[in-house]
Amino acid sequence: MADPKDLLQTALAGARSGRDYTLELPNGVKITTDGSEVDYIKAKELAVELSAMAAPPAPTSLPSGLLSGRVQTFLSQMKAKDRSATNLLDTTFTLNLFVALIGDKELSAVNTDDLDTFLDALAVWPSNAGSTPFSRTVELRP
Repeated sequence: MADPKDLLQTALAGARSGRDYTLELPNGVKITTDGSEVDYIKAKELAVELSAMAAPPAPTSLPSGLLSGRVQTFLSQMKAKDRSATNLLDTTFTLNLFVALIGDKELSAVNTDDLDTFLDALAVWPSNAGSTPFSRTVELRP
């Protein structure tokens, strides 16, 4: 299979020179031009399309830092926005529970299994667990 960047270079070279060339796409399709004006325009259009295909994907920056640090940053932002005391208390409890259940790890290491663990725990967690002691055993999956 041909490299899209090589295909782009071939298409650009042919479009610039107006000479004959054959371009073979990764799927086996061959494009041949005799250097006419119409083929020149088509080759330029193809070069633009190939350029878009060959462009590396934009890097995605994953959030970094420990989960606990990001939780504290988020809670500080909530305080700065004058959220209600109840909202802040509930959010603090929920986020701290999340960290306690999955461990304090790098944000980029948090995965769907971690979310499943958290949601499984919430499904059996008493609604007033943050305000009253209880003796119920909660079984979490590994």
